[in-house]
This record gives sequence, C-alpha cells and structure tokens, in this order.
Amino acid sequence: MSWTWHKMLVATCVLIVGCAPEATTTYEEGLEAVRSRGKLVMLCVPHQGDVFLRTNLEAGPMPEVGTVDNFVGSDVDLMAGFAERLGVELEIRPTLGSDGLPSHVALIDGIEQGVGDVAAGSLSITEERLTRVDFSIPYYHNRVVVITRASSGIATLADLEGKTASAIAGSSQEGYLKDLGFELGYLHYVDFDLEQFVAVSEGTVDFCAVDEYSADAALQGFSNLKINLQLPVEDAYGVALAKGSSLLEPLNQYLEEVSASGELNQLIQLHASQVPASTDAPEPETEPDA
Repeated sequence: MSWTWHKMLVATCVLIVGCAPEATTTYEEGLEAVRSRGKLVMLCVPHQGDVFLRTNLEAGPMPEVGTVDNFVGSDVDLMAGFAERLGVELEIRPTLGSDGLPSHVALIDGIEQGVGDVAAGSLSITEERLTRVDFSIPYYHNRVVVITRASSGIATLADLEGKTASAIAGSSQEGYLKDLGFELGYLHYVDFDLEQFVAVSEGTVDFCAVDEYSADAALQGFSNLKINLQLPVEDAYGVALAKGSSLLEPLNQYLEEVSASGELNQLIQLHASQVPASTDAPEPETEPDA
C-alpha cells in the first residue's frame, strides 16, 4: 500500500463514523460523579504504531465513542483496570481537531472542558501541560530519540542546528523541539507518527523526534532510517485529570500497586511484542541527499 492510500484510509476510518458531532457531551467531574454515572470516560489520541494505545482495526474503524474492544495497548488495559477498581465501565473517546483527525491539542482541552475524566495513551508530563491539568504519578520513564536517514551525517545535537524536523501539533516532542530553539520555519507539521517517518525517509525533513517505543516498532518498515541520538530531556508518561480532581488519589494508589507488583511492566512488554511493523512504508528510489 502506498503512503498516499494509507493516509486516505486512516482519514476515512476517522471520518466515516461521524467524529465531528454537533454537540460534545460534558460530565460532572470527580470520583463520586464517575461512580454515579457508572463509567470512567478516557480521552486519547490513538497512533497505530504505539505500544500504549492504538485503534483495534480488526474491530473496525476508529469510533467516536468506544470501549476496550475498539482500542488496544497497555494504557487501555491500565485504565480498564482502574475503572474496574472503581466498579464502573471504561468508555474511550478519541479527541479530534477541527479537521476531524486525532489531536493532542484537543486532548488537554477536553480534560479542561469536562469532556472526559482522564486522558492517557503515552501522554508525557510536561511543564506546559501542568499549568492546565493535573497528572498522576509517572508510571513510565521514556527516552526521546532522533530519527534520521542513515546517510544524514547527523551525529550530535549540534548537528541538528539549521536542520528541519517533523512534528505533531500539541505533542510533547513539539514542545521539546521548541525548547531546543526550533522555530516554525524549521518544523513540518503532520498528523500521525507514521507520517513523521515517511517525511524523513523521503527527504521532506532532516529528522524527527519520537518516543523510543514508537521508533522501535516503526523502523522495521524503513530500511533507510536509523535512531541517531537521544534528546537531553526527561520524559515520563502519566494520566491527566482536571485540576483538583478527586480521582487523583485513588488513581495514584492504583498505579503504585500495579507498578510494585510488576503487572504494569508485564502489560507494556506484552503489547510491545504485538505492535505491527510498518510494512507498507515506501522506499525511496534513491537515497535523499544528506
């Protein structure tokens, strides 16, 4: 499958289910409200190469409102376990931008606006996000790596100066690149992780910065790309909640328990072994100029 057709398919999967409703349901916030309504509403941004949360395409296209049957990943299992601890069901809602595609910007907006109770799915705890929402304790510490073409000649952070990078709007990686001094003219925006690898592979940009787990899975489909170096950032995943949410204490207790027991690590390792490689990645006819 060519990348053009892959992108059209993903967009169709989003749009075919009418993911731009006329009105968005909002909910009363907090532990008692969740128990009263009988469901925990989780917001997310699915990425198909993600160990932590992706759409279960075997069950059909990404729904506007789904359950654990529609999504797969360690964070799906994690939040399903938390919902079970609370005695409620888990409802999963992808957050969408004005273009109808999954959006990191809409994710934090959704928590602030009461569209969901929690947001999860390889969601990095950042200083900017902490000004708007609360986060659980970190449950996974991650490396952010730089992906380049094998022939790029990039070997150090200093070599990134003057280079162009792909980025997903609202993502933690976009924030890290801006912190390193990358301005808008040097950032090429895309919608999905896979598009970042394609942009580097085809020479549209010089590099992309992604979570290590995403890189390990996707690089199997791109023979001309490699992990070149690591960004000097501390990156950790957490679950976002509304400021002052009474869900925070029981969530932290739950995360501490599954971390201490080894259950969380087992979930991550299990889903890491199940992420499909990007076998439909296009190969350039010739290696792009470095």
